[in-house]
Amino acid sequence: MADVKLPFGWRDGEYIHISHVDRGLKCNCQCPGCKADLVAKKGEDTAHHFAHRAKTDCTYKPETALHDYAKRLIARQLAFTTPLLYVAIQDDNYRFWVDETVPGKEHAILSGAFEQGFKEIVPDVQFETDAGLLFVEVAVTHFVDREKRSKLRRYGIPTVEIDLSKIALDTPLEEIDKAVLSKMSLRKWAFHPDEFDLQTRLRKQLQEKIAQYQYENWRDNPYDPDLDDDDRHEDDDGEGWDLLIQAADDYGGEMTHEWLQSIPQNRRIETYKTLNHLAKLTYHCFLLDRRPETLPLLFNRRDAVGPPFLCPSIVWRTGVFFRFVVANTEKREFRLGDVLQWCRTRYDTFSYGTGFDDPDSRYTSQIDIDDEVTEFLLELEREGYLESDGFIAKRRVFIPAIKYLPNWSRFKR
Repeated sequence: MADVKLPFGWRDGEYIHISHVDRGLKCNCQCPGCKADLVAKKGEDTAHHFAHRAKTDCTYKPETALHDYAKRLIARQLAFTTPLLYVAIQDDNYRFWVDETVPGKEHAILSGAFEQGFKEIVPDVQFETDAGLLFVEVAVTHFVDREKRSKLRRYGIPTVEIDLSKIALDTPLEEIDKAVLSKMSLRKWAFHPDEFDLQTRLRKQLQEKIAQYQYENWRDNPYDPDLDDDDRHEDDDGEGWDLLIQAADDYGGEMTHEWLQSIPQNRRIETYKTLNHLAKLTYHCFLLDRRPETLPLLFNRRDAVGPPFLCPSIVWRTGVFFRFVVANTEKREFRLGDVLQWCRTRYDTFSYGTGFDDPDSRYTSQIDIDDEVTEFLLELEREGYLESDGFIAKRRVFIPAIKYLPNWSRFKR
């Protein structure tokens, strides 16, 4: 087989680069793999390299030499700087996104070793730093795979990967050392202990950002509140509402219902929460046997203070109406607390103590959810869908009204 051109030889128990030895056999080097004598070829026509003195079947590769040299070099360092962590989350339509950057840090190295096992993991380099254990992986031909990443996640060990796959084998030693020790663009996180929590928080922010957009645009207030119910759709010129109606045709409420019914009872609420707003709305409309445009205005009226939940009002209001009015055929009594508990298990609430992205917005996440839900129940009572004992609003006992169906029937599909 053709002799392999090696950028590194082995001498006195260390790797040595071709640029640091004399020509020919005077290099006094051996092959790092088979330990046979090497010749330093430093002519003018080809790139300088080591070659075996005699013909051999040695399979030691130059990429392996670069990998071994790099991890030994890293393990001797007294400090190591981790890269920044950048996480971005976007919606399926690439219209909304949120991101955050966690800056890298320089850590003092208390001890370092290469190819030292840790439980079921053998990292290229293992550091004991001022912040705890840190692993470093050197990628020349092989990168951290899913199995190893799973093990790193299991033990929670922060791990940095240095990508040397683009380093040419005839690169000068000074450039190799620079790439290994100081080129931050080649470093990335194979596993960062805080990445999962950061992704979870950003997903929550993205949901709030989308909810803000939906609330301030069409989904939460597509009508003119001064119009009568009978005329409310004829004068609607909001393109957003037309998009909602079109989307409702694309979602199968009946299919969603059948799918949820196939889910075990103890997992049904959790599964319901995974639905997006449109899927929930069309599912509710299927249960109510109505299309979205035929719903009374009270289901889609803008909340007085702001959105109590991370969804358009029409979603949580139709859900409450079906559960506590239409489906409450036994006319069981219920209170505000029952409705709040039902909602909180199905709809997320805002987590921030500040307002939306717009500092001048009058809608903030400091919302009294009790007030908004209470107002909706009182509105249902005024419209004749509920009856109550007339006690203080937040302590009233409600039941479905005996004659709510005639009032509801004029909005048939």
